[in-house]
Amino acid sequence: QGKTLEALRAEVQHIDCLAQNGQIPHQDCLEELQRLKEEAKAIGDWGVFTQALDVEIHRLDHRRDILGVVNVLREARLCANLGGPDARCQARSILALNVYYGSPEEALAAAREAVAISLETQDPDLQLHALNRLIVALLYQGRLGSREGQKAFSLAEPRLSRTGDLILKFFVRLNKAVGLLEAGELDAAKGAFDSTACVINRTKATEAHVTLFLNRGELSLASHDLLGAQEHYYRAQKYLTPSSPESSRLIINAGLGICALQSGDLAEARRREACLPPISSPWTFDPFVVVSFKAGMLKKRGAFESADGLLAEVAKDVRPRLVTAWIKLTILRADFLKKRDPKQAARIAEEAFLVAEELDLSQRSTQLQKYLHSDPKHYRPR
Repeated sequence: QGKTLEALRAEVQHIDCLAQNGQIPHQDCLEELQRLKEEAKAIGDWGVFTQALDVEIHRLDHRRDILGVVNVLREARLCANLGGPDARCQARSILALNVYYGSPEEALAAAREAVAISLETQDPDLQLHALNRLIVALLYQGRLGSREGQKAFSLAEPRLSRTGDLILKFFVRLNKAVGLLEAGELDAAKGAFDSTACVINRTKATEAHVTLFLNRGELSLASHDLLGAQEHYYRAQKYLTPSSPESSRLIINAGLGICALQSGDLAEARRREACLPPISSPWTFDPFVVVSFKAGMLKKRGAFESADGLLAEVAKDVRPRLVTAWIKLTILRADFLKKRDPKQAARIAEEAFLVAEELDLSQRSTQLQKYLHSDPKHYRPR
């Protein structure tokens, strides 16, 4: 039975590797994972079961299969208290991903429990995996700079130097860099992305490279470096495979569209816009680049109300789950409104300003101040 367990674990890892590098069709991947889950369940190995479940939720998310994701989350809840510490930790780490899909409260609670369980084991990789999921849950709630976020990184740091899992190491480092980008700390983010890139420079980890270049593209846009942004988005495009997330293709297309629009190449911008499909809520990834491009094209045509309506609609959708994305969208919307409806610009900026202040996102607070009617001190809690 020991060999069977080892063989099952190895199969899950093999399927995950194939999927990440686009070497297995999506449906074949799901069928293989279902088979492995059934075999693991038959012998009572909930550790392998939850490993397969973790791979499955990522594959489904990449295809924006929300119903499939919801089913995986349901399975994770059902087996959350089955098996040993590794299985219980892994199940909660899966539930931590619900920050993207509907319940940041469940996500944070599950992530905290996963870390607590992992620290009772002697498995540094399991601990690092759980810490990374807590970091993700805190990141999009804007809490990465909090004491809890700082503690998560301090616990992760010594384990990063010992792990042989380069992809896990990469994503922990990447999430720190993304946190700085989301907070508007652009210089610090650039240095953090440079450090992150060193982890995968000599690997063929396609998904990791795509994710890195997407974020560097957004950083370049935020820094008003159109040539740099264009280069990063084209490099991300080179790493795409058939199994790459649909969101990555959307962001690359929109990012290149923004570059074209802002550099005056309207024909290319229109071509990029035509390639963007309509996306219905809920948004399960940061919509900022995609929506910025769509709103920018509407504004270029003089459709200001439609641009504002789009920004308002998406901001409302992501507000509970992706708080930092909501703040970025609010800044963009306030900028759209500042001349047409300064009172409305001030009203929405005030709400975001108060949240940014509460979360100690000082760069975002500074960006929002110029839209406020009163002295910013008036809004700060005393």
